[in-house]
Amino acid sequence: MMGKPFIGALEGSTERVTSISLNTETLGMATFGTADGKCSLDGQLKQWRMNYDDIVSCWKQPLSSVLMKWTPHCMDHHPSSNEFLIGGPESCLLYSSVRLDVPLREWSWGQEPVHNAKFNPVEHNIACALTKDNSLMLIDCRQDQPVRKVKMDLKLNAFSWNPMEPFIFTAASEDYNVYTFDNRFFKFPRRVHRGHVNAVLDVDYSPTGREFVTGSYDSTIRLWKCDSTESFDVYHTRRMKRVLVVKVTLDAKFVLSSSSDQNVRLWKAHANEIIGPIQPRQKASLQTCESLREKFKDHPEVRKILKYRHLPKTIHASSKEHAIIRAKERRKERNTRIFNKNDLPFIPDKEKHVVAQYK
Repeated sequence: MMGKPFIGALEGSTERVTSISLNTETLGMATFGTADGKCSLDGQLKQWRMNYDDIVSCWKQPLSSVLMKWTPHCMDHHPSSNEFLIGGPESCLLYSSVRLDVPLREWSWGQEPVHNAKFNPVEHNIACALTKDNSLMLIDCRQDQPVRKVKMDLKLNAFSWNPMEPFIFTAASEDYNVYTFDNRFFKFPRRVHRGHVNAVLDVDYSPTGREFVTGSYDSTIRLWKCDSTESFDVYHTRRMKRVLVVKVTLDAKFVLSSSSDQNVRLWKAHANEIIGPIQPRQKASLQTCESLREKFKDHPEVRKILKYRHLPKTIHASSKEHAIIRAKERRKERNTRIFNKNDLPFIPDKEKHVVAQYK
């Protein structure tokens, strides 16, 4: 409760940052994509060289450039080869950096645009793509057709693979919820995470695979345990607007976020964590406090203190309103079962959000 998670804001951007990419080989390097006029919707696919000694000069001229018939909606590079995925207006395409003019493979299920696609960081031949018809598509790069497709009731904005469990991924939805899927049982979400009061725009896993972070249109950042449906912490500032992108650093200690107020902010992954060297006596004291919190966490007064977060009044009011709406829906369903002569099938909450399934 007394933690101070905010570290600082990064300068240099004159417009909002729409994408953040972390370097998997260097811990302290990140690349930001902004809408300040340096990039445009010209339909060009460019390849750049990464020279860490002189990072500015190597970005003056691309290695190669290919003019495409359409504007790419998203891009993700293969973890171990020179291939990458591109989301197009009608399909998801696999390209090779050796030859950019012709795609190696193309996957489509209908004629819907693909706005997000990513490789699995462990099982490199598996990928997933999100389409504009509120669907997510599971892809095997060794096949010519997608494996499965699940259609949700509202659009999915982004998703992230679990780096430790290759069959688990989490998707952020427009219905204020976050859904965790298991591609071994792809019919329904494995878990529904609630807490945001507006559309969830981005999600990213911690390298440990035990936590993930989400950014929402309600101007808050929430941190979650993978096995919990409620967030364990909420970050916000007075001037921060809707959060567009969130990323967890590769050491799992910091969170990067970009918002529509043209700022990139750096947060601590755990608000009460001390950055820097710790004396043995201080470390023992922190461990004792943590063990006491874990021991008495179910006590009403202790639980009230642990769960309290200072949030704006609008978010508190919206949370109460959503709780009332969910209680009303449960009460209506219970009364329908009592006064209906026919037995109505019981539909679990995680299955209510799935509209259709395709194989």
